Amino acid sequence: MLNTVSIILAAENGENFKSKKSKYQHEVLFKPMINWVCDVCKEVGIETNSVAISDKNEELTKLIPEGFAVLSNHRAIMAFAAQNMDRDILMIKGDNIFADKETLEKSHEQHQSENNDITSVIVDFNGKEVNCNIHWLKTGYLLKVLDTIQNLGNDNDSNPLNLLNDIEGKKGIYKTQNSNCVCQIPDRAALVSITEFARLYVLDKLYKDGVNIPYDNGVIISPDVKIGMDTTVLPNTIIEGKTTIGEDCVIGENTHIISSTIGDGNKILSSYIENSIIHNETKIGPYVHIRPDSEIHDFVKLGNFVEIKSSSIDKYTSVAHLTYLGDSKLGRFVNVGCGVVTANYDGAEKHHTIIEDSAFIGCNTNFIPPVHIGKGSVIGAGSTIDQDVGDFALALARNKQVVKEDWALKKGKYKKGL
Repeated sequence: MLNTVSIILAAENGENFKSKKSKYQHEVLFKPMINWVCDVCKEVGIETNSVAISDKNEELTKLIPEGFAVLSNHRAIMAFAAQNMDRDILMIKGDNIFADKETLEKSHEQHQSENNDITSVIVDFNGKEVNCNIHWLKTGYLLKVLDTIQNLGNDNDSNPLNLLNDIEGKKGIYKTQNSNCVCQIPDRAALVSITEFARLYVLDKLYKDGVNIPYDNGVIISPDVKIGMDTTVLPNTIIEGKTTIGEDCVIGENTHIISSTIGDGNKILSSYIENSIIHNETKIGPYVHIRPDSEIHDFVKLGNFVEIKSSSIDKYTSVAHLTYLGDSKLGRFVNVGCGVVTANYDGAEKHHTIIEDSAFIGCNTNFIPPVHIGKGSVIGAGSTIDQDVGDFALALARNKQVVKEDWALKKGKYKKGL
C-alpha cells in the first residue's frame, strides 16, 4: 500500500492481567498479540510501520519485528507523525488480532476516495454498531489530536483513540463484514475465550484447505502454520510457530511440532519435533524427540524412545529404538540397533560422529567421538568405539567373556526362589 504508515498502539501494562508482562506480550495460540497485528500490517504492504509502547518495556520491544520503529512516548509518536507528512496513517490497537487484509485495504480505499481526515472501521455486532479501534488518518489530523493531548498535560497517560473523533475534520465510516474485527482483550478471562475462538478459527481455515482433523480434541495449531491437502491431524496434537507440513501426512496423536518443515507422506506419532527438517515418507514414533537443527531425509524410520540432536540422517536409514544420536551424520541404508549412543559432549566441547552408507551398528554400541565409521562396516554389539573404522571392516571392542562355574553357589549369592 503506497504512501501509508502504521502506528500500533501497545502502551497498556499488564495490570488487568495481574502480570509483570505487558498485555501485548501475552499469547494467543503461542503467538504474542502484538505479532498478530504486526503481521497483518506487513501482509497488506504498509510501507512504514511502528509500535507505540510504554517507556522501558524492553521485553515487549524484543518481540517487535525488524523494520518496525519503536515509539516509547507521546513525543516520539509526534515526531514519527511529523516525519511522515502527506501520508495516510493506520492507527490500530495491538490486541486487535483478527484485523484482516481485506478490511484494511478496503477501508483505506474508501478513506482515499472520500478524501477523509479520518475513516473509522465499525462492525455490526449483534445488531449494534461497534467501533473496531481501526482508523485511517491524514497526518495533519493526527498531529492535531496529539497537540490536544499535549495541551492537556498528561502526554504519557492519554490514549489517542479517546480523542480521535473530537477534533474537527471530515469523518468517514467503513463497515467491515469481518465481525471478528471488534476483538479486544482486556483481561485474562477474555484471553482464554479469545484463544479458544482463535483455535476454532484456525482449524476452520485448515478444513477449507483440505486438511483432515477428524476429532479436534486438544488440537492446537498456531495461525502461521501451513498444512497440505489430505494430511490428517489427530487429537492432542500441538503445532506451533512457522511450521510447514506437506500433503498426505498423519500427524499425532499426542505430537508436538515447533517451527519445523515437514514434507509429504510422513507418519509422525506421539513425538516431539523442534526447529528441524523432515523430508518425505518417513515413519517417526512413537516417543521420538527430534531436537533443533536436525534433518531427517526420505524413508527414514525412527522408532520408540529415539532422540536426535543436531544430526542428519540420510535416506532409508533405520533407528528403531532406545537410541541417542547427537551431533552425528548418518548415511543411507544404515541400520542402528537398540541402545546406541553417540557420546557427543566431553564436558567442554561437542564432537561429531560420522557413519557412512550401509553400515550396520550392533545393539548397545557407544561411540566416543570424533570418530568416522566407513561404508559397509559392521560394529559388533556391546562395543565402545573411540577410533575410526574403515570401509567394510568389522569392529569389536569388548572384553572376552569369563564364566566361573558354581561361583554363585559357593559364595552364597542370590538364590531367591531356588
